[in-house]
Amino acid sequence: MDGYLALALFVTAAAGLATWWLRGALQRRRMRRRFRRGRVGEQKAVELLRSAGYRVLADQVSETTGLWIDDRWHEVQVRADLLVEKGGQTYVVEVKTGRTAPDPTSSATRRQLLDYSLVFDCDGLILADMQRGKLRHIRFRPGGRRRATTRHWPTLAAGILIGLLAGIAATILAMSTRS
Repeated sequence: MDGYLALALFVTAAAGLATWWLRGALQRRRMRRRFRRGRVGEQKAVELLRSAGYRVLADQVSETTGLWIDDRWHEVQVRADLLVEKGGQTYVVEVKTGRTAPDPTSSATRRQLLDYSLVFDCDGLILADMQRGKLRHIRFRPGGRRRATTRHWPTLAAGILIGLLAGIAATILAMSTRS
């Protein structure tokens, strides 16, 4: 009986190790495929950008920034796929492959682009959607909180106009009472 128990434990351990190794091998294979697709996407993006008149200045460009966490500064690296130039303006380019990643409204992509807009000293952002072969220009609203949407200029103009008319009417009335 002890021999069977030892054999069962050995088989169980061997199956566990084989499963663990196979899982890691499959993950490495997926990652290699993903990186390969990313490199091919970046190469195609360079061609697309050049055909649209952009000049590639750098690839895999990174900037150091940071943030305060509980009064302690933490440096972080932000890396963008490409830095390009056209018409004297520089743009940070994020290359996306696949079906859902190129959507600039998806939270992960939007946050990544927002990072770039805050960290890189550039004139604009371009999202290279390689699934559709399309360049998308992205801008974020400047400033922090959203301003009230009411327009104050018409009210101010109406107030000034009413004030002017009241002033003119008062002047005319004052002049007519003197005569």
